[in-house]
Amino acid sequence: MFKLVELIIEYTDNDKKTLQAASLVCSIWRTAAFPYLLHDILISEEADFERLKKLCYRFPRLPTYHARSITLRPGTRLSSELSIAEALRSFSLTRLFEDRRWELNQIASELPLMPKVTSLKWIMGRDVRHAIIVGPTIHRHIALLPSLQRLTLKARFEDLHELELFLGVCCGGLRSLTFQGIWFRNNSSRPLRLGHTRHLCSLEKLAFERTRASDPTYDEVVDLLLLFMKNQVSLQVLRIRYDFTMSPASLERLLDKSKKTLETLVIEPIGVAELPLWAHSCHPFARLGSQTKSFTLGIPQTTPGGPALTNSAPFEVLDFFRFVHALPPMPHITTVTITFRIYNEWDASEIWGSSTYPERNMKASWHRFLSWLAAQMPSLSLLIFFVKFKTKFNEQDQDRFFGFAKDAVPALRPGIHIQLQWMLEVASMSL
Repeated sequence: MFKLVELIIEYTDNDKKTLQAASLVCSIWRTAAFPYLLHDILISEEADFERLKKLCYRFPRLPTYHARSITLRPGTRLSSELSIAEALRSFSLTRLFEDRRWELNQIASELPLMPKVTSLKWIMGRDVRHAIIVGPTIHRHIALLPSLQRLTLKARFEDLHELELFLGVCCGGLRSLTFQGIWFRNNSSRPLRLGHTRHLCSLEKLAFERTRASDPTYDEVVDLLLLFMKNQVSLQVLRIRYDFTMSPASLERLLDKSKKTLETLVIEPIGVAELPLWAHSCHPFARLGSQTKSFTLGIPQTTPGGPALTNSAPFEVLDFFRFVHALPPMPHITTVTITFRIYNEWDASEIWGSSTYPERNMKASWHRFLSWLAAQMPSLSLLIFFVKFKTKFNEQDQDRFFGFAKDAVPALRPGIHIQLQWMLEVASMSL
């Protein structure tokens, strides 16, 4: 009977609602369905390692077959995630230890080998009391993930040397690396090792996501990554913010290093009002190679992490136009994506609408800008307006917003296709 139920469950392994419903049928169905709910494992407190160890003992196929990703995020979780504590609580009435302190402990290195885990998110945040120190426990824990391909980091390290050690442990087969924030406990770093036996030659995607304006830039991190890349570069996608995130020199070095392989460059957003666009250098973009076909640019925001594109939107969009006009020629670009964030119902008319005041007539400004862009990029075949709604609007409002956007696009040369895409962007969590 159990084998038959397992075969049925295997056909629904990607449907969480069905799996949750199946786990409520009876004990046999629950035992069969339960491991499939733990494809994505969340460790939110230190005691979760002991709980995960118990679950691996109870379900031997969990570490070897079911587990696909691990997230270390102390104290909080997203609504779509099932923490180890909740998983064990739902399967047992045992009272659980509620210590909210978090630290990678010895038990983490005693877990079984997890050969199918390809993603690790180390989301510790800047306010975690303990900085990461790479010791035997971390070495053994990472060794349990031989198929690791995607790493996301938001953590505090003792110094740059400690980050070097951490990347040296993880980087063997990495294909995707995302930084959501890196902080150092010590301002000065011990000397780097420089002679790395492991490198990032397989890395295809690299992202530097938002930090606060008061946080350190990624410049030191970029210097370290370039050491790991050596002369074997496979980087295809680079995503950054071009504001306080890194200096023009660091961006230029990254683009120069990857100019033979980089296919997609995403700069979103491209600036903030506190650091106006005309203060940004355009020289790094001259390093783009002929392999780069897709270029994404985000309209700037008024303040880092604050409300964007309010009644000052026309001036921010005009700043964006001035910045793009200053970019070097890009005859090889075939796809341009321009992203917008909509917070308020009046944002759309401020971004794309017409006006009797020339300086606020955005429809006319977009007509001039897009005609110029098509002339500057002779290979351009696809132009995408990508709208990210920060607030949920009704369908009538959305249709009205899209009407403004469509009217702002003039008739371009034959062969250029226009797409209007949108999504409801979930607010990011700050730890």
